[in-house]
Amino acid sequence: MVRSIIARAATVLTLAMAVIGQASAAHATDAAKPPLDVLGTLKAELDYRQRTWYLTARGEESESGFTGVDGSSSVTLFGNATPEGYSNVKDSLRISFDVLLMEGALVARNVAIRYTPANLANPYTAQRESVTRLRVDHVEMTDDTLIVSGSFHSELDFQPGLNMLLGGNLSPTGGAGLIAGALTEGERKTRDLVDGQFIAEIPRKR
Repeated sequence: MVRSIIARAATVLTLAMAVIGQASAAHATDAAKPPLDVLGTLKAELDYRQRTWYLTARGEESESGFTGVDGSSSVTLFGNATPEGYSNVKDSLRISFDVLLMEGALVARNVAIRYTPANLANPYTAQRESVTRLRVDHVEMTDDTLIVSGSFHSELDFQPGLNMLLGGNLSPTGGAGLIAGALTEGERKTRDLVDGQFIAEIPRKR
């Protein structure tokens, strides 16, 4: 009887130490990560609400960035819902475009805007060029960074994606990866209006 109690106690202690070890390792991993830096913001009225999204970086890594040379660049601005977010798809706003210097004026081409309320199965995207406008007010480039600011406006159409392929049966809480947190029928709308400004200092993509 005594041996049985001692054996059980030893098992509980071993399990407790394993949990503590895992928690300590996770904490150490988080502590070892570089702190997040805010590179800029996307401020917009979306569905008649004023919102702010944050462009973040961890060390030299960021979902936002640019490629190209002075006078011809491709820009990606990935906005997280909070300044503590990094590459969080849920509730994110992503804008990408090419900016060209033509006859002394800044011209935006190939504009893409995506708002993802839940996951990549349910994005709202700018599908119609006739109602999508993006203006670049300022661009300043160095070897490794690009300072860019401007404004944007569009009507974002719901893209059913995986939700339609699976008959609209994705659970709003179940699943994992891309389908976790999918929108239910009641949460879906056909279209959202977005109107806002951006300002950021983003790194060159390697």
